[in-house]
Parts: sequence; C-alpha cells; structure tokens
Amino acid sequence: MKRLFKHSRKGFTLIEVALVSVLIAVIVGVISMAFLNSLQTSSIASTRLRMQMDLRDTLRYMSRMIRFAGVRPVDTAIEEIDESYMVFQGDYDADGATDRFSFVHDPSNKTITVTHWEKHGPDYYLVNDPEIVMINVDDLRFVYYTRDNVETMDPDQVTAVMVQVTLSPPDSVREGIREMVGTLSSSQRVFCPNLAWRLPD
Repeated sequence: MKRLFKHSRKGFTLIEVALVSVLIAVIVGVISMAFLNSLQTSSIASTRLRMQMDLRDTLRYMSRMIRFAGVRPVDTAIEEIDESYMVFQGDYDADGATDRFSFVHDPSNKTITVTHWEKHGPDYYLVNDPEIVMINVDDLRFVYYTRDNVETMDPDQVTAVMVQVTLSPPDSVREGIREMVGTLSSSQRVFCPNLAWRLPD
C-alpha cells in the first residue's frame, strides 16, 4: 500500500513577511507619533510655565518699586508718566538722598529696563546704566488712576498704577512651539500709599 506523507509547511511566505513588516511599521509609526506629540505638549507646557513665572517675578519686582514711590520726603513723587514708561522718586534706602528710577520698554530690543539716579545737591547722578528687568517683552503698558479711580495722565493726581506686561516665548524655543504658545499677558494694579497721602483731603 502506498503511504502518503503530509509534510508540514515550515517558514513564512513572502506575502506573510510583507504583511508583518507593514503591521510593525504602522505600530512603530503610531508609537512614534504619540511620543512626538507628548514631547511637543510637554515643551508647550514648560514654555508657558516659564513665561508665567517670568511674568510673575517681573510684575512683583516692578510693583514693589512703584508701591514705594514718594516714600519719605521728596520734591516730586512722580516726574513723568506715559503708556510705556514712568519716572518716579523716593528715598528708597533711607540715606537722606532722593533716588530716581525709571521703567522703560524698549520695543526694538524687546526689553524692560530700570535706571537708577541719586540726587546730591540740586543734581541727579547716574548710579547705574539701564539694567534689563525682563527680555522677550512684546508690550509694556502703564495705566494711571486718581484717588477716585479715574484714569489720569496728571502725575500729581496718581495714587495707583496698573502695570501690564506681554511676553513672547524665548528665542531658544523652536519656531513651531513658539507659534503654538503665542504671547502671554499679565497685569497687576499697584496702590501707592505715599502718593495718596500727598493729596489734600
């Protein structure tokens, strides 16, 4: 009797190998996309967080300085005001000499700078060249208020100042991430008790 043997097939056909390769490529692609999306989301979140912290620290510093405008006897508490800069005085270190400070926005360099002068006799002398308070600044706005909460551009009537800063992402951040993050703005209103006390009741 003739015996027939069935031989089991060993190995894979070319079609099966191709299908498995395609499936692996799809899986790797999906995982890679998820990983890249996760990195992008993380980069956006960390950039925004860093900008928020920079905004907070900048506003805190500027507010502390502005709050004490007119502290101790000075001739003129606020010298000049504008939407993008202000110049104010006070004896900040209690040495009897009047200190003058200015906060200025430089749009070309996208910075906020502070400059310090000290009065000796009738003249003011520069203590330091303009120092950078913040970089990547798209906009700096000051809004000034009277005791009655009315906006004013009269330095003698100012008792409160609203400071608003708008930042763009750092230059070190990749362009695509910069576009997704956009700009961030924050503001803080500062009451200046030394200015309010100077006004007649």
